Amino acid sequence: MRPRFCVLAATLAALLVTPAAAQTDTQEGGLGIELNKLEDVEGTVCRAYFILRNDTDAVVDDLQLDSYIFDPDGIISQRLTLPFGRAPTARIRIVTLDLALPCGSIGSLFVNELVACETAGTLACESALTTTSRAEQPFTY
Repeated sequence: MRPRFCVLAATLAALLVTPAAAQTDTQEGGLGIELNKLEDVEGTVCRAYFILRNDTDAVVDDLQLDSYIFDPDGIISQRLTLPFGRAPTARIRIVTLDLALPCGSIGSLFVNELVACETAGTLACESALTTTSRAEQPFTY
């Protein structure tokens, strides 16, 4: 009876440890974009500050994302392409974009798909991409 209990305990321990290890592996070597803040400019324009971090071994020459802006009620208010441009390896870039609406009308930003992710390497951009937000509004992929 005791050996079966030990095998069961070891199996449960392995199942509990595996997801955390897998999560760590997918976060390393990623292509991360953070919505850092939104700032109203002249009342009709919302300036979005993004931090782009490329922790992969591949330089991304052109990164563009098909995205949607939702209003605070969850209704799509605008579709746009977010042009991030070049993403050098092992460093960050700050990208500023002016959106043609006031920040108060933005409930969240959603990345629908990658329009472009040009790289000379073998980077799988879709699986490497992660999004986060420090702004009040979520930024998801």
